[in-house]
Amino acid sequence: MSGAIKADGTPKEFAEQKKVIKWWHWAARTYGCEPWELFHVPNGGFRNPKEAAGLYAQGVRAGYPDLALDVPRGQYHGLRIELKTVSNGKVSEAQKKWIAQLSKRGYLAVICRGANEAIKAIEGYFTKT
Repeated sequence: MSGAIKADGTPKEFAEQKKVIKWWHWAARTYGCEPWELFHVPNGGFRNPKEAAGLYAQGVRAGYPDLALDVPRGQYHGLRIELKTVSNGKVSEAQKKWIAQLSKRGYLAVICRGANEAIKAIEGYFTKT
């Protein structure tokens, strides 16, 4: 799994995300959910201009959070998580705008640094809302 580790020894974002999904598949029923209810939105990544234009025409939008949990809790319609690496994942302006907009629209939208923080956010979503 060397491709999942960055030069500084920390996991890459996709490795952190896989850890969250693996945990969720174990934990989902604890919260009265199904494993498929937490999913990845594949809006990120580098693409050639033609592929990017085609995806944009299909509705792909830069900056949308990585993970979506469409389970309403308390005042929220659902949870959105923008997952970054623990060490140096940078939040883009587009990501900041999406987080702010989703928050205004009734979602709990958060930025998490690493899988452990994302797991804590999900646990908190179910236990504190």
